[in-house]
Amino acid sequence: MAFAVLLSGCAGTGDTAGITEASTAGLTETPPSRAERCLLISDIQNWRVVDNRQVVVYGRRRDDAWHLRFFSSCMDLSFAETVAFRARGSTLLCGDPGDEVITRGGRCPIASLRRIDAAGLAELLDPNVRKDIGKLPPRDTAPQENRQEKQ
Repeated sequence: MAFAVLLSGCAGTGDTAGITEASTAGLTETPPSRAERCLLISDIQNWRVVDNRQVVVYGRRRDDAWHLRFFSSCMDLSFAETVAFRARGSTLLCGDPGDEVITRGGRCPIASLRRIDAAGLAELLDPNVRKDIGKLPPRDTAPQENRQEKQ
């Protein structure tokens, strides 16, 4: 009751000096609920290995994709025909401590889980985007005129 009175008292002053739209944006947004930021394990229909530290998990709909990252390499995942998803104390996979993917070769603790849209999924699965990470550019990238001046 005191909270409602406090809010109505602030709303009636009309004094908005110094308050910007950016500073009030965080006040009106509510954090996503557990159901919105987590995936129900029984909804998992398919999964796809990105590399030994990342997997895309699909829910009941094809556009319901989730990007799952591991704390460390999950070596057997690329060759696994069957995996199990486990959430400690729940049926929701949220990336919480204790959430893991289990293969015949062992357990892979989950570091994070987030919903991914179609554009993010395409970028994540595009081999041309991931291929150049950490590599130096080829040596002969200088324009022709610069190479002739150096000689």
